[in-house]
Amino acid sequence: GYAEGVASDVNNWGDVVGSYYDGAMFHAFLYQGGTFTSIGDGTHAFAINDFDQIVGEITFDIAPNQSVTHAFLYENGTITDLNSLIDPALGWELVEAFAINNRGSIVGVGYLDGHVRAYLIRP
Repeated sequence: GYAEGVASDVNNWGDVVGSYYDGAMFHAFLYQGGTFTSIGDGTHAFAINDFDQIVGEITFDIAPNQSVTHAFLYENGTITDLNSLIDPALGWELVEAFAINNRGSIVGVGYLDGHVRAYLIRP
């Protein structure tokens, strides 16, 4: 078999992120210095900054035949659900992270009061 993939972004150092499908699920990837690294199962990477912080979406099972998609930040080998970085009392569910700048500001889309909204997170 073979994997189908797409590159989504490149930083100023030539590091590339994207996603590939292995026939069973999607995986975000980082291509850096000639090395290809899978970031995680059920992930899509959309952007990378010059500090190798990567953002995207991750889908995971929450019950049989039920899954949820959340925005993530990947850095230093660890995926962090962006929802864990905000106050739940705000009422947001962050679903996708599309871009991250070199200051660490992240933009994406999520749900607020049942409506799709754009968000900006600043570190």
